[in-house]
Amino acid sequence: MGQYFHPVILAKDKKTVLKWMYSHEYNDGLKLMEHSYLENEFVGAFESLLVRNPQHVVWAGDYADPEYTEKQTRLETEYEFKKRQEKNVGKHLRPKKVTENVDVTIYSLCDDRSKVNPKAGKVKERYIVNHDKKQFIDKKKVPATDYYYETETDKIWTYKIHPLPLMTCEGNDRGGGDFHVNPDKEQGCTSLIGTWARDLISVESKVPEGYTEIIFNLTENGIAVHPKKPAKKEYTVEVTRYYIVTDHITVTADDADDAKEKAATISDNKDYTGQLDLDHVTTEIV
Repeated sequence: MGQYFHPVILAKDKKTVLKWMYSHEYNDGLKLMEHSYLENEFVGAFESLLVRNPQHVVWAGDYADPEYTEKQTRLETEYEFKKRQEKNVGKHLRPKKVTENVDVTIYSLCDDRSKVNPKAGKVKERYIVNHDKKQFIDKKKVPATDYYYETETDKIWTYKIHPLPLMTCEGNDRGGGDFHVNPDKEQGCTSLIGTWARDLISVESKVPEGYTEIIFNLTENGIAVHPKKPAKKEYTVEVTRYYIVTDHITVTADDADDAKEKAATISDNKDYTGQLDLDHVTTEIV
């Protein structure tokens, strides 16, 4: 099953939830590795609560160890009621209350009364500082964990794991979507995961004097190799409308089909009569 996470600010007792954020309100996923990346606006919004403002932070997973167990009373579910009716055919039954032991986690303690919604965005401060351990991490030194080439924009996107969620998480590697530690892969110093949970954390533009740097080098599958952009070719596309050649358009594209699509867009923006007949668009490499 997938594990869900909430970033949480705790009181000085490190047990009481003061503030927390819900990733779905930022169009982001609840699973740890759905949002734990630099430049992610949900994580950036949470960081904004820590700018020059030390707080006790935990990225709380719903599979994390419970704080305590308590007895809770609820009305039995429809399924439970039907099962009881099957065992007592002919008797007039009413739904009854059920008392059970329930594990209480930091995740389950997050309710609407303490939920906050700071503005989505990114903070410019580069250092994440742990004031309890007198340590810091330089976000600019985090290695790339993955690259993605977007053909539509001809842009290479770089993905780097954000140190804050991984350093402060509780419950990692217990559910789907977690950072899964694999001894057979070069993932960096995985022993760092969770070592800052509930510590006093802030985000700073300068490092406090006397603090020790921690090199955060986590990647999921080893250091990613920066890709080369695919070589593009120049194509001349013969545009026809109603079987009549109306134009020749030169475009740079990945392949012939891509060239046709680009030419169609260009030709549709021109003042032609009738519809572009894609079946009669021919492509020729210049």
